[in-house]
Amino acid sequence: MNDVDRMTGRAKYLIAEFSYPLEVPIEDIVKLIRDSECLKGIIHYGANFKDPRLDFESIPENVSLEMLTTGYIDRNMSGIYENVKQLHLLFSSLGLFERVAHRFPNLERLRIHAAEDLFEQPSVAPVMANLKIFEINLPVDDWVTLCFSFMDKCPALQI
Repeated sequence: MNDVDRMTGRAKYLIAEFSYPLEVPIEDIVKLIRDSECLKGIIHYGANFKDPRLDFESIPENVSLEMLTTGYIDRNMSGIYENVKQLHLLFSSLGLFERVAHRFPNLERLRIHAAEDLFEQPSVAPVMANLKIFEINLPVDDWVTLCFSFMDKCPALQI
């Protein structure tokens, strides 16, 4: 696949990185996310991971977004993000992801850097039929109780 338009010489796909402090109004960033047809990925991190102005609600469900890195995921988020294939969560927990896993039905890669002070009881997560890669940074004690039961719900995991 060729990622450059032959006529214009511009990239067909973009990955945008937003980190703090933001130099532009948040409304401009939300507009960029909503209006961009070629945006394939967002990397959102910085000093304030829980900024409520830039969250999943800012990302329309029909965007061609396939990759997302963010510091925080809201357990009450709405929408179905069926195009997202890669999700990297910083300062989150497996239990928190399980509560919103049904919002990412086609996820192929999940990476979680667990926050030690953010424990969320595991919930009944759906079967993650497409998940092939699962990476998590957890204390060893949590592996037995959390990770193995989650991995049982991922029949496509690769070794």
